[in-house]
Amino acid sequence: MTQTNTSQLSKLDPTTEGVSPTKVRTLRPYIDVAEIRKAYPNPEMARGCGGHQAGDRRHYCVGGALVKFLGNEDKHSHFNGFCLHCIGESLIEANPNVKMGQFPFTSRNDRGDFEGAWQALKEALEYGIETKPE
Repeated sequence: MTQTNTSQLSKLDPTTEGVSPTKVRTLRPYIDVAEIRKAYPNPEMARGCGGHQAGDRRHYCVGGALVKFLGNEDKHSHFNGFCLHCIGESLIEANPNVKMGQFPFTSRNDRGDFEGAWQALKEALEYGIETKPE
């Protein structure tokens, strides 16, 4: 699992409280799945082993939408399309409370269940998050 230090999290979300090596607590999600959907409204099923057509990132799955939303497209440029590892790392960056493979949004996406994939991504982004009333 990727370790994220307090200074990295503070850059991402000013409401992140003290981070210990064993427990991360975020007061509210800083990424709303509705914002990702608005920016990337037309996910597709992954095609083949490397995801989408080699080097063609105009096409994306729900996980690829997360990667694109976070600006991580070039982080894993040696991969074709959006690989599971890249999607997993982006998810952990968005919510350090999750573990890679914990939420089935990629498999739902690849079955063509886009609503189910968006819902699973929402659950992943909100996992372990405490929300405060405003």
